[in-house]
Amino acid sequence: MKVLEGKDGFLFLDNDSNGVVSQHTGKTLLTEQSSAQWRETFTLRAEKLAEVGLRLYFMVPPDNHAISPDKLPDSVVPAAVRPVHQIKAIADSIDNVTFVYPLAEIQAEARNQLMVCTTDSHWSHAAAYVAYRAVMAELAKVRPDIRVLDWVDITFDERDFLGDLGSKLDPQVTGRTVYGKVTTPRAKQVSDNKVVNRGNIVVYEQADPSLPTAVIFRDSYGLWLSPFFAQSFRRLVVVASPVYEHDYVLEEKPDFVLMELSERFLIRPPNDLTDPTTRGLIAAKTAQANS
Repeated sequence: MKVLEGKDGFLFLDNDSNGVVSQHTGKTLLTEQSSAQWRETFTLRAEKLAEVGLRLYFMVPPDNHAISPDKLPDSVVPAAVRPVHQIKAIADSIDNVTFVYPLAEIQAEARNQLMVCTTDSHWSHAAAYVAYRAVMAELAKVRPDIRVLDWVDITFDERDFLGDLGSKLDPQVTGRTVYGKVTTPRAKQVSDNKVVNRGNIVVYEQADPSLPTAVIFRDSYGLWLSPFFAQSFRRLVVVASPVYEHDYVLEEKPDFVLMELSERFLIRPPNDLTDPTTRGLIAAKTAQANS
């Protein structure tokens, strides 16, 4: 089973290929090889972006284990140092990289909104919104005039939710989460290549020439983030990929480049030189669908 039953009906991911519980208890940390790979990855990305006058903004969505440690069973004791802290130290030592891990911001708002899906391995829309604001605070240091959504711009409501963890139990267990949507959106989704998971590309646009443009590389947590970010950019290209792909940046010539990779995946550093590319995945998935 990949489900760890916590307190008050909270479920947590366990026994996964990334060893998420082992990471949070400090039993699994980055090896010297993994640390070196992360350093090389950040350095290469920073250098590529510096060539075109841009900075790398790298955001890590916290695992639910970190957001709600009080709901973990007593047998799971969170460690003070985890892989995310090791990677933050590496990123902070490299010029042209801004590392955002919005755990403190999310926990500060937990008294007002449910920040996790109690029966799912992902955060709630409320946590995604807080993370969006944490990233936008960094971007505003460069563009003070950038539009940032306020709490009053979002309609939140708490709902029942089965989730990817609740569905694994027998019988299945339904929990709670918070959904959020922009009350009066200005941006519209103008294209979606309909590729499932990695390889998906979605584009948002709005008619405000004063706003900047951006490219975001995301994983599944980015699905909750994208509708918020879309309201802050004239054009936003969202690529489902854990690797940095410079060709999209050269094509789009954005004002900002953001990357999002969830905490549990940090234990496996991506390799921008050898990992599958989005274009390759799109071609392979399209061929498979047409065969």
